[in-house]
Amino acid sequence: MRRRLLIKIMELDDKALTPSDYCLMGMHMKFEDYTSQGMKDEIKEYFLENFDMSNDLIEYINISFKINKYYKLSQRFDELHKNQFLVDQYLEANSMTKDKYLNYLADGADGMDDFPRCKDGYSTKPIDPQEN
Repeated sequence: MRRRLLIKIMELDDKALTPSDYCLMGMHMKFEDYTSQGMKDEIKEYFLENFDMSNDLIEYINISFKINKYYKLSQRFDELHKNQFLVDQYLEANSMTKDKYLNYLADGADGMDDFPRCKDGYSTKPIDPQEN
C-alpha cells in the first residue's frame, strides 16, 4: 500500500507543472535598457544566440529587487525628509534665512535648545541641512 502511494505521488508530481519547472532566475544582470520590454528583448536575444530555442519560448519576465536595500533607502529618505521639514519649520517660525541658520551652526549651535535636532547615536545634534 505504501509503495503504491509513493508511486502515485511521484506520478502526480511529474504531471503537475509549476513555475519552477520552466523558470530561470538571473542575478546581477546588466542591461542596456532597464525597461521591462528592453530587458525581455535582451534576454530573448541572448537565448536565441546561445541556445537552440524558438523565439516564442519566453513568455514574460518578472523583475525583482533586493527588498532590504529598498527598505534602507526608504527609511533614509523618510529621515532626510523629516529633518528638512523640521529645519524649514524652524526657519519660518523664527523668520530666519538658511544662511543665517548655517552661520549659527558653524558658530557652535549645539547648546541652543530650540534648534531642530536629529539622532546621533545615543544623543542628538542640531540638524545640518548640508549633511542631508
